[in-house]
Amino acid sequence: RLAEVPAALTGTNASLARALEAAEKAAAALAAADALCETDLKPEAYADDALETSDDPVKALRALQAAENAITARRVALEEAAGCHEEAARYAKDVLERCEAAAEAQAAALDDSAGVMVKVATLRMKATKRAAAELARQAAAEGAGSKNPKASAPSTKSGGEDPAPAAAAAAT
Repeated sequence: RLAEVPAALTGTNASLARALEAAEKAAAALAAADALCETDLKPEAYADDALETSDDPVKALRALQAAENAITARRVALEEAAGCHEEAARYAKDVLERCEAAAEAQAAALDDSAGVMVKVATLRMKATKRAAAELARQAAAEGAGSKNPKASAPSTKSGGEDPAPAAAAAAT
């Protein structure tokens, strides 16, 4: 059981949490009042002929007082529970409507972002290919201007071609 409403809940959400807690307490009080009625609200105590058929008028009075207390406690508990549940239902309806609207808006935004995501991914792949080709071109240009004979000499393993442009071509 929560000692208090979590700090993350604000506004209507916090009000709903408080209303639900109050409804739980009211339901517990109603259960206690129902239990009291089970023991004290006996049909024979309030039957039409209860006073005439009773051997002990004091005992009959006490039984009627207990029945009256039990039914009064139950009515108070019913009134409190009904009010708490009504308030909780009102807040729950507000929260439900707000959550449904937010879910719809977020689902629409998710659908909209799918097209943008595909476009960005496609452009990123094209940019990666272009960047790889540019790096290969730069590497080839550096190799051609190098004084290192191995850097500018064609490789015999790749069929006489420079390996960097071949790698760039393979990436595309």
